[in-house]
Amino acid sequence: MDEITIEKGIPLPPAKGVGNRWGRGAKWAQTLRAMEPGDSFLAPADRLSAIYTTCKRNGWKIRTQTQPYVPGQKIATLRIWLVAVQPAGEPARANLAGTE
Repeated sequence: MDEITIEKGIPLPPAKGVGNRWGRGAKWAQTLRAMEPGDSFLAPADRLSAIYTTCKRNGWKIRTQTQPYVPGQKIATLRIWLVAVQPAGEPARANLAGTE
């Protein structure tokens, strides 16, 4: 097994979908894919880390704002706006800083 053999004609595996389809962020990914920049939705504040992870994986930029307290509500809510969608294949801004 010391020698490497180049093989031709082996089919590529099927392409994987973008983002996390089955994890906690799947619901957020589905919602954000249906949105256009400027659209918003309400989400429980305790789901913010899952939403941020989903956005980072898919190249979506969001802005959040804590919503006023509603009597009887157990969990705080956030309003989340889709600000921008990064084109596929374009490196994230944070990665550009390290390449200079």
